[in-house]
Amino acid sequence: MRLLLLFFFFIFSQNVFAACIVSLNPALTETLFRLGLQKEICGTTSFSNFPKEAALLPQVGSYVRPNIEKIISLRPTHVLAFQEGDITIKKSLERAKLNIITFQEPSLEQFSDFILKLGKIFQQEDAAKELVQEWTSQLKLLENFKLNKKILVEVDHDPIFIAGNKTFLSDIFKKCGLQNVYGHIEGYRRVPKESLLNQKPDIVLTIEQSEPSLKRKNFWKTLPSTKNALIVYGKADLLSRLGPRLPQAALQICEQIKNSSGL
Repeated sequence: MRLLLLFFFFIFSQNVFAACIVSLNPALTETLFRLGLQKEICGTTSFSNFPKEAALLPQVGSYVRPNIEKIISLRPTHVLAFQEGDITIKKSLERAKLNIITFQEPSLEQFSDFILKLGKIFQQEDAAKELVQEWTSQLKLLENFKLNKKILVEVDHDPIFIAGNKTFLSDIFKKCGLQNVYGHIEGYRRVPKESLLNQKPDIVLTIEQSEPSLKRKNFWKTLPSTKNALIVYGKADLLSRLGPRLPQAALQICEQIKNSSGL
């Protein structure tokens, strides 16, 4: 009888914490993997491509337009999203009586608290603390550069969108001494070519999924205000999402700028 009770206790303990998580953001998906929750993820968005195992999971559409019916069919115990998404998505999931947890999209400085919150929800506090320690240490390394340069961060080209003040891209490069020439503008904004003529950055960081075309590189080299600037390429997978890999990607960019500038 005792062995039977122990058997049922074991089975119960294995299932009581079992989760089926649908993540509606690539950065959320990456963070869940880093917390050791990959076996609990039962659905992701089409842009959740890291680590490579994430791309093999069932997809529920893009994080801008997820497929509500697909999400419901997965029978998730948790649906994770950021509040900044389409509010009708949240309402549809709530009507389906799904457990949707929305987070305020964190700033660079709030990301550690966000990690700890995820760790607490899914009982991965130790893994969360370890990730926060790694994150904090890498951010600290950025402060060693002291580049004292001006940077323009281009996140899209046709039309041109830049990262302005109060964005995690502006904040993270500020740590290694790079001042945003569009620090007077908040958020991610479309800017006209005329506006670019008024800026004189030392570095243009252009973010793309693949290496920029010759046409895009030539654009910056023929623009009078940026013809002498250092053009640096950053991969969108690493820099366009506030996730665990961001500090390491920023370290590589700052190291490249330091080496190219002879500092």
